[in-house]
Amino acid sequence: MIFEILLPVVVALFAFTILYRIIPHRQLGAKKPLVAFLPKYQKTVTTDKSDEDIQNQLETYGFKKVGLSNSASKFTRGSVVGDFSIKLAKVNVSVSRNHNTSVTVLVDAAWFVAFDTGDSWTFLNELSEKIES
Repeated sequence: MIFEILLPVVVALFAFTILYRIIPHRQLGAKKPLVAFLPKYQKTVTTDKSDEDIQNQLETYGFKKVGLSNSASKFTRGSVVGDFSIKLAKVNVSVSRNHNTSVTVLVDAAWFVAFDTGDSWTFLNELSEKIES
């Protein structure tokens, strides 16, 4: 009985996790969505800040640098067993330099998020404004 319930749940979690990892990041739209399914966003930001300045700014928001991959700096904060709130859930941010005056910022969940009510959109929008200024 438990196996009949547990197996579909495990398979569904595995499938959603794989799907979340392979879908590309969407461009951050101009309007906050009411509900976003599998939210992963990216935004190109114009800034004259150095990579070190951006790293220091992310550290003030609780992010820790976890590595460098394909010339993108990877940062993370929060806990996988956190809350539904983006302030507590584990969030990954990746920053890659395009030119001297622009960077691309990617935001996604560390595990997967089936949907949210615009929290990821708001978070990246606010973060990109702080990087620009």
